[in-house]
Amino acid sequence: MRVFYLLLLLIFSSSSLWAQASDSSPAEDTMVIERASETTSQRIYSADTVVDSLSQQDTILRERGSPDSVRATYSTPLMPDLQSAQPFNQTKRNKRQQDGFIDREYYYPAKPKHAWCLGIRGGTAMINGDINQNFFRGTKPFAPGYTFGVFAKKSTSYFMSLRLNYAHMRMWNTDWQPSVLTSNLVGAVPELIAYTDTLGLGTNHPQLGNRVNFFHNSYTVSHDMTFDVMFSLGGARFHKERSKVLFNVFISAGGFLYRTRYDHYDVNGQPYNYGNVSAINTSKPDILNALEDMRDGVYETDAENDYELKAISFLNGFTFNPSFGFGGGFTFRINRFIDLDLETRMMYTTSDLLDGHRWSEPFAQFPGQDLSTLNYRSNGVTKDKDSYATATIGVTFKLIGKKTTEPLTHLNPLQYAYERLNEINVEESINKALSDDDDDGVINRLDEEEDTPEGAPVDTKGRALDSDGDGIIDLLDKEKYSIAGLPVDSNGVAHIPIIDPDDPEYDEKIKELPQIYQDLQTLINNSNQAKDCEDITEFPTVHFAQNYYSIDPSYYAHLHVVGALMQRCHDLNIMITGKTDYVNDDNYNIKLSYNRAVEVMSYLSEKYDLPCSRFELRFIGEEEALEEEGLPLLEYRQVEFKIIEGGTGSACNPEDPFPKIKAGRRQTK
Repeated sequence: MRVFYLLLLLIFSSSSLWAQASDSSPAEDTMVIERASETTSQRIYSADTVVDSLSQQDTILRERGSPDSVRATYSTPLMPDLQSAQPFNQTKRNKRQQDGFIDREYYYPAKPKHAWCLGIRGGTAMINGDINQNFFRGTKPFAPGYTFGVFAKKSTSYFMSLRLNYAHMRMWNTDWQPSVLTSNLVGAVPELIAYTDTLGLGTNHPQLGNRVNFFHNSYTVSHDMTFDVMFSLGGARFHKERSKVLFNVFISAGGFLYRTRYDHYDVNGQPYNYGNVSAINTSKPDILNALEDMRDGVYETDAENDYELKAISFLNGFTFNPSFGFGGGFTFRINRFIDLDLETRMMYTTSDLLDGHRWSEPFAQFPGQDLSTLNYRSNGVTKDKDSYATATIGVTFKLIGKKTTEPLTHLNPLQYAYERLNEINVEESINKALSDDDDDGVINRLDEEEDTPEGAPVDTKGRALDSDGDGIIDLLDKEKYSIAGLPVDSNGVAHIPIIDPDDPEYDEKIKELPQIYQDLQTLINNSNQAKDCEDITEFPTVHFAQNYYSIDPSYYAHLHVVGALMQRCHDLNIMITGKTDYVNDDNYNIKLSYNRAVEVMSYLSEKYDLPCSRFELRFIGEEEALEEEGLPLLEYRQVEFKIIEGGTGSACNPEDPFPKIKAGRRQTK
């Protein structure tokens, strides 16, 4: 409890200092902002560079956060910009990782190069032993002790630090209750033999013959060296940028040198006579005041000690003892370079002689006991080892430089995640990822042609289709499947030359045609297809996909044979017969056959400049397919050609057999 009271005292006594720090925090935060801006201007990569890098990954970033002045209205102090390539994460060890993080090749940023901390502290100290502490009342000084020291600290993570401490301590203890001067103590401290002789207790007393009230006191000087492992809570914040206060707990181990003395003689070298103190003064304050008036405050007598260690000459009368313990406290951030620390610790030792006393009382007093028969020898040492405690206030100096930032425990490790989440504009990212600027149905990130003409059919990469490769896109091509190699006009329509086999330059001209037309020309002019018009008897057929009446480009060569022969033989007239399979009802099939016959006639008429009067149209339903049932359905879905004596002109304006029936589909080319 006393340690707790000490800590409360330090907190209250430092309230004015903390208030002053709080009052000045806006100005200090402004300085932090200015320094952060200066640091930002020295970055190896600018924020724009980072944004550009991230934009290449199709992630839409908000404008790089708010200005520092705006952020400061929500939360102070501000975090340094840890996402960019700062000097403090561009060391040889960290640069590669930080670059990978910025370029989104690695999930985790490099650990910033952070500052060492040096500090000073001072406060109260006291021994918890066999003699009571002087706690604000009684003999000089008024407090149980004081301490001052220095330390060096280095963060190892966002939650842990290592700290090396040195502390000098001076502690006083005074009993306000009388004890029995035992022969054990006299035997352990030779200086007390003169004390007992002066009081008439005899010389060299293995057993003291007379009882005397004795008030123990001690004064201990110590040099303490410890190593702490600290755990800091409060750096990770979920609802603000960072914290001004950290709560610290730590475990500590080390050793200390101590030397303890008594004040048992006055300025004249005479022992104090305590015989009448307790009889005259009955309250604790009265007894302590009487002792203070009696004593001169000079601790002249070396206390009982661990003699096996005391003999070591270089310790100069000090005894070494290991120590271990724990502690806790608070760190208040004053500004970027200074912290205020309030802390308490409890340290345990392996010695019972920090206060110079370890002997228990020799007996229990009771009424009617004959004191002259007693043996004033202690029954043994007290059962508990001594410990010591401190409560301190300190100032930490953070050695921040051009290439170091604040200690990790002062930084919010959630800053990376929160900043990245805030920067990503999810809605805009989705819109951009799915945007299609030229409205061709292919999103921009997959579109290899950014300015496709409106309405043009495209392939899977967003490129306008040119199905026949003639240089005219399908949108503008009036003949989407021209035979490759033939010359075309501005509308993509191929010019198909018909070469008379009697032409003297026939062999040279035919070599200029695509191979397929060389073969067709040869086919047209070879003997089995008859060079003479009157000997022509057969034509190739054209087949259709199920329920379609558009011409498959693979049959353009067949139609070329028909068209070329009709161009060559001006008296050649053709009957075009459309056929279908038996899948649908008869009326539907008749209309589908009609559509196929008209489609073929239109193609020949337009492509080869043949008048419609040279054609007759015929279209039949499913009766012929049913008669020949058993063949593949493709064999029924065709248009066939037959020579007739002369046309009637009915093909120029063919009558639709079933105007209300929409049969078949025309494939979009």
